Amino acid sequence: SSMDSCELTAWQTVLVDVFKDLDTDGSGKISADELRMAMTQVTLPRARLAKILQLADVDRSGEIDFDEWVLAVRQCNDAELMELSDQLGHLKKQRGNVFNAEAVSYPCMLHPFSRQRMTWDLIIVSICAYVALVHPFIMAFQDGLTESGMDVIRNIDIAIDCMFGLDIALNFRTGYVDVASAVVDKDIVMDWRLAAVHYAKGWLLLDLLSAFPLTYLIPGALTGFEVAKLLKALKLSKVVKLLAVIPSIHLERLDAFEDFIRQPWLRFFWRRGSIFLVMVLLCHWMACAMRMVGTTVFESEGDRIWNQYIMALYWSMTTLTTVGYGDITPTSSAERIFTIFAMVVGGGFYGFVIGSISAMVTQHDLNASAFYERMDLVHAWSVHHKLPRQLRNLVCRH
Repeated sequence: SSMDSCELTAWQTVLVDVFKDLDTDGSGKISADELRMAMTQVTLPRARLAKILQLADVDRSGEIDFDEWVLAVRQCNDAELMELSDQLGHLKKQRGNVFNAEAVSYPCMLHPFSRQRMTWDLIIVSICAYVALVHPFIMAFQDGLTESGMDVIRNIDIAIDCMFGLDIALNFRTGYVDVASAVVDKDIVMDWRLAAVHYAKGWLLLDLLSAFPLTYLIPGALTGFEVAKLLKALKLSKVVKLLAVIPSIHLERLDAFEDFIRQPWLRFFWRRGSIFLVMVLLCHWMACAMRMVGTTVFESEGDRIWNQYIMALYWSMTTLTTVGYGDITPTSSAERIFTIFAMVVGGGFYGFVIGSISAMVTQHDLNASAFYERMDLVHAWSVHHKLPRQLRNLVCRH
């Protein structure tokens, strides 16, 4: 470079020197993913990534070459860059390299917060959402579906099995966050051996149950509606992982999503609308379960499966919301037992909804709540010290 290093201060020189360490692939440019990996090694928030990219990426290519990096370092006296220089320089002096040895010694490993890994996680979440919605319906109303429709569903199941199998392979080659680390922002473990052991001790068994294609490995041995329902129930176990995968997908680490997910309307929808989504999903599951338990209550609708589903959904909604009109009543012992269970679930869910709405109302305006609480304390203090009324009012107005 034509830059004269004598013109740089000590912290600027450190940032220039670590350029090659940050350029892990040797391309001569620092990508957003490489800069994000550097952020994982220090205590600076990775949300500052976009700001640093904006400062250094002059040509807006999404990558920073050496000249752009030196120019940004030379012209900018930003406090965050100084702090980044201090911490990266400390790591380089301590380790001999900015990154952990594990991070640079094991190729073919996916970083848990990389763009590729989070995109794949979103795909798996979408597949799990399909399984959560469609498979209970198929398990409940399979006897009313046409053979051509079942062929389409079987082909989709084959594709899902392949995707789940690929997910297992990728999980063995994906790093993980060491929550036991003493580092403020936690360490990213990229050793494939440790990653494999960590996955094997966690979700491996559940993933195998959901992805194992028994119907194709043992052809002819597994037939009948009841066995088919059992196999689909095993695949539903994958939905349990949804509860763990969704919180671990930190889309704010991706520049393309950072501004979008911080929109107030989206946060409002997620906080308020999540209860509605849970209610709809629970009603769908209860409706399908009621149809699996017994069919006598649906005899009035004949063989029309959509009419039966709407009837079951209507029953589950009235039960879950504790309205209970009583126009649809169970007739068999199995249906009555399941209805008892549904009423218990409905009562618990009703309490959950009331508690959630109460929490939303009380937290709607935290500033106003804090103001009135402070005013109550001031009023109590003035009464305790028997201040004159005019002085009390003056203090409160102040």
